[in-house]
Amino acid sequence: MINFDEMKKYLFLAIALVAGALAFTSCEKKGADALVGTWSRDTEKDGSGWYETQILTFGDKGEFYFQGIQHDPERPDVNSAMLFEGTYEINKDIATVHYLKHGWSYDGQTEWVPFEPHDEQIKFSIDGKQLTIIRYYGEEYQNEPEVFTKQ
Repeated sequence: MINFDEMKKYLFLAIALVAGALAFTSCEKKGADALVGTWSRDTEKDGSGWYETQILTFGDKGEFYFQGIQHDPERPDVNSAMLFEGTYEINKDIATVHYLKHGWSYDGQTEWVPFEPHDEQIKFSIDGKQLTIIRYYGEEYQNEPEVFTKQ
């Protein structure tokens, strides 16, 4: 004979386990989803008036793009950019970026150059529209964090 009270207990336990797994999965995904988008920051080049706009883009399908657009104050109409393309993966607060392509853009023309693909780990935190990253270089993290703003 089937014991309905015991069956209800098992059914409740199964539903609770599924709900818990879904809640854990959605929390984990939220961190990765928060990184998706375009982030930028301006950096001055050694007091010369030159500055660089750095743009990071984390796509929703794991694609990654970096542009370092250099601005010459004497020729504001001419900009050159260093470009990287690749993919990324998230594990908690670490993004592992797989750099696959490197190139230069000058006056809208892009030239891809020979490049040895490599990985870089980036520790990140997000506070509202601010992304703070610390890059991992081989055996240690950089000293100064870099702060980007979501576009």
